[in-house]
Amino acid sequence: MAVLIKKNIAIGFAVLGIVVGFLSGGAYVYNGQRPCEAYRNNSLDHATIIVSHGDGYPIVWHNAIIPKGANLFEILKAITEASKVEFSYKDYGGGMGVFINSIASSKNTKDKWWQYWVNGEYAKVGVSNYRPSSGDVIEFKLTGETIKNSQ
Repeated sequence: MAVLIKKNIAIGFAVLGIVVGFLSGGAYVYNGQRPCEAYRNNSLDHATIIVSHGDGYPIVWHNAIIPKGANLFEILKAITEASKVEFSYKDYGGGMGVFINSIASSKNTKDKWWQYWVNGEYAKVGVSNYRPSSGDVIEFKLTGETIKNSQ
């Protein structure tokens, strides 16, 4: 009987470990919250973030967590840190915001720079001013493509 109880306790801890691992797997900390805490606090939305850095093999984060109130720069910074993907930027502050210098060792040049699209449309605001919505598909591209937004 005691062996059966110990076995059930061990199975319970294993299942608990799997559930906690699932809720926090591949995730990051934002404002001190792990994903399971964010879930309990009703602040857990998801987006897909793609980084097309020109080698034909994009980096894709499916179900990237969007904490309430976070901007795209904060989310990108957190997931690149957690994934150990190189990321550099310059924060110009104020209305200028953040300018991305490199992602995954792909750096801006005089002819190409990091730009992003949301749900297939060129972004109308800078990375530190955009607040993603649940379900967004966000793609960063290192490109010199000139985009004209219709006003």
